[in-house]
Amino acid sequence: MNANYHDLSLFLGAKRIPEPFCLVDMGITKETVLDVQIAEGALYGEALRAQVLAEIEEEERLAQE
Repeated sequence: MNANYHDLSLFLGAKRIPEPFCLVDMGITKETVLDVQIAEGALYGEALRAQVLAEIEEEERLAQE
């Protein structure tokens, strides 16, 4: 899944993981289950992918000028 960093909230059980997300400092391992909440109205998935690709293409076009 793709999502903007600022649109995500991570939770370990009932405890929210503060930003910037410090998973390594918290000792989170690949076996740990986290709950992820996406902000209402957030752009994610294919819509976000399309936006990012368009921005990259625009940056490349401007760099060539």
